[in-house]
Amino acid sequence: MPAEALAKLLRENNDDPRITIIPFDISKIKVEERVRLKCMIPPCPNYGRNKFCPPNLPDINFIRDALAQYKGGVLVVLTIPYNDDAMAEVRKFKPQNELMRLIGNFEKTAWAHINHLAFGLTVGGCKLCDECPPPGEPCRRPLEAHPGITGFGIDITTLARELGVKIEWPVRENLNFMGMIFV
Repeated sequence: MPAEALAKLLRENNDDPRITIIPFDISKIKVEERVRLKCMIPPCPNYGRNKFCPPNLPDINFIRDALAQYKGGVLVVLTIPYNDDAMAEVRKFKPQNELMRLIGNFEKTAWAHINHLAFGLTVGGCKLCDECPPPGEPCRRPLEAHPGITGFGIDITTLARELGVKIEWPVRENLNFMGMIFV
């Protein structure tokens, strides 16, 4: 299975203990309108402002059909302890941007070794720039930025729990920043 091959390859080339890589079958992915609704109500600050968030993403039916053509993927979890220092870093988007770069690097590995059509998503919308370019202008970092998982209609919390990731709401112990790569 391509997802397991990618997970093995990524694990072999990553020794960061904060990173967990979990393969999944595409049948685990459910694209739901109600998940994308969370981007709109209450409105996420990225809604309509971020080039990789709704309504700047493809229609949910297109996403559903496109994802069905993949065999699976890997969930990538960056775990950091929940404390005041970590929260200061979160407010500066440091872990979010670290995950964005990590997904980009893992995506390139997937292109080279598993599937040239592989692509990645991350949680929370892109934070690489202070502000996206205005409408009509292209993204400044199109090879680094990735769409948000929720914007694609994927319930990342349920998926992560099904794959064995401990998710806490409210957070008490660890912050989990998640991305995924489809192959």
